Amino acid sequence: MKFRFAALFFALTAALPAGTAAAPAPAYLKVVAQAIAASNGQDPAAFDGLYAPGAAVVDEEPPYVWNGAGAGHAWFAQVLATLKRLKMTAFHAAALPPTEVRSTADAAYAVVPVDLKGTAPGKRFQETGTLTFTLRRDGSSWKITSQVWTTRSSAFSSV
Repeated sequence: MKFRFAALFFALTAALPAGTAAAPAPAYLKVVAQAIAASNGQDPAAFDGLYAPGAAVVDEEPPYVWNGAGAGHAWFAQVLATLKRLKMTAFHAAALPPTEVRSTADAAYAVVPVDLKGTAPGKRFQETGTLTFTLRRDGSSWKITSQVWTTRSSAFSSV
């Protein structure tokens, strides 16, 4: 099942207190949603244009950190290589509503729980974790300045 941008956008904006009228989502959350949605594709270029020139992406895969405007692209190319090595198919990232969102006029911080699922030969894979983003306003748009993955749990189970 292909992840849909609209579903993620809803998840990122649905965590409003009861009785609160839905306000338009901040523009920086749209960039976060685009980055998470891009992780469900097979094209690292989907990350192009989302990251600031000095961005850093941190993950549990070597080399553990990718830097620069192409950090998202390079990181996801490594993710795809790892999925290929593990012979994993049906890889899917599902974002839950953010647990923390803070911002100023030109900077933002968002913590987004994420569930990852996939299938390796004869086994189902599931991992839960958190993506933490920092962003900066770049003219009229927002760019990711850091993206950090933290695993909470990870398991393979028999099919």
